[in-house]
Parts: sequence; C-alpha cells; structure tokens
Amino acid sequence: MQKSGPAQTTYAAEHTKDFFINCSTNLALWGPETNHTPILSILELEIPHTQAESNRNFHNTDWEKFNKSLQLKLEALGPPGAIVTQEDFQGAAHRLNKTIQNTIEEVVPLTKPSPHSKWWWTHELTLLRREVAKPSYESYKARGLPDHPKGNELWIANKYISVEAVDGGPSRIPTLKLRLLGHNEELASTNEEKGTALASSFFPPPPDLSSVPIDYEYPTLVDSPGPITTAQIEKSIAKLSPYKAPGPDGISNTVLINCTEVLIPYLLPHFQTVCTLQIYHDPWREFIMAVL
Repeated sequence: MQKSGPAQTTYAAEHTKDFFINCSTNLALWGPETNHTPILSILELEIPHTQAESNRNFHNTDWEKFNKSLQLKLEALGPPGAIVTQEDFQGAAHRLNKTIQNTIEEVVPLTKPSPHSKWWWTHELTLLRREVAKPSYESYKARGLPDHPKGNELWIANKYISVEAVDGGPSRIPTLKLRLLGHNEELASTNEEKGTALASSFFPPPPDLSSVPIDYEYPTLVDSPGPITTAQIEKSIAKLSPYKAPGPDGISNTVLINCTEVLIPYLLPHFQTVCTLQIYHDPWREFIMAVL
C-alpha cells in the first residue's frame, strides 16, 4: 500500500482566486513511486466573444442607383462655385463629405460577416470561378482519355486554383522586442503595446536640435503649376485602387471611381481652394494605417 505524500499547496494570484470552483486531490491518480499527490483544480473562466462588425459591401453596390441618389443630394446643396474663405471651405467640405456618407448609408448594402468567410473574395472572383467551372467539368469527363483534345491539363490547373490563396505569412504580428536606453529590452505582447511600439517607430518625435544648417540658402522656388484642372483630378482618381480599406470617414476609393462625373464639379473648387488658400479639410488629415 502506498503511503500518503506530504501536503500539497496550490498558489494563485489575488485576481484569480474567484475563478476557482473546486480544488481537491485524487489519490486514484497518484502514480507509483511518486510522493506528490495530483491536485485537481476546476476554474470558471469567462471567454469574451468578439462581435463581428458589419461593413459596407462596395463590391455589390448598384452604382447606377448610387449615382442618381448622389446627384439629387448634391443638387440640393446648390450649384458648385468658387470658395473664398477658410470658413466657407471647411463648411463646404464637411457638407460634401456628409452627402457622400449619407448616400453610402442609403444605397450601399451591409455585409453579413461569417467566421468562415474569405475576406479577400470578390464578386469578380465568383464570375471567374463560374467561367472555370464549365471547362473544368468538360476536362473531368475526359480525364481518362489521354489523347482527348480537352486533355488533363485543365483539370490539374483547376486543382491549383481551387486551393485557398495565402501569402505564407503569419496571421498576426508576433511579440515585438523594444530596445530601450541602456541596451535594455522590453517585450510588446498585447495589441495596444504593439500599436504603440509601431506608432513610435513610424512617427518618432522631432529631434531637439535641427539638422538644418544655420542661414541655409535654399534653391530658387519653382514656378506655380497653376490652378488644378478637371483632367488632373480625373487622372488621379483613375490611379486609385478601388477596394482599399476606407479611412475614418468610411468613403471608399471605389465611390470616387464610379461617381467621377457626378463629383468632379464639386471636387474641383475644393482642390483649387486647397492650393490658393494653403489650407486642408481637417478630417482629410486622418487616416488608418494597417501594418502588414
């Protein structure tokens, strides 16, 4: 018969003691030739559930309906004209932003997030998958005929494109090591700590002493390029990536791309005022940086 071992002690932090429902021993699990009794602890831990947020689905937007609704709302603001003062500029930019945001809330549908959804999937990929499915089916029927004109290559290619696309990178930012003064290191493990560490690395404070030489002679200023034109705005909009994540205002690049003709008459005086008065709309200075 095995003798009872010494009394066992369980240590817990002050903030975890309320989690314990039961703490006992079980001599039936006491292994041979051991002198430590197994301690069985039952804890009740609350697991928070993340609520998926619904975002605007710009992929499935009816842009014809969107343009009509936006046109009516812009006409209610009055015809676009020259902007003279800073107060007029800030007010006009705010009304333009608000009009676009109201149209987005009215026309653009909300997504129905699912834990199993592929966030990189688009409506265009659905159409491409349908185009691939038909020849893939024809190739599948001829898979046992090596000399068939359809061949087996298409079936093999279909296997490759059916696999979920990944970049091979990790799905989360690993724990960061911060080098402090005195060659000490500090670990950033939580999202808040990582965000603070990355922000301080990307946007360091200005130096105490300027590196610009005293009485530095700058080169001659270039001539003014003149007022911004409609063609310049159209060219800039055409270079935008349509489905980039929007900023805090929620206005996606695809809105500018699909509503260029409607928005150009209102955007032109705003950008011309930016250059003439050397000012900028305050919310346009805010952006969201996604660390990749």
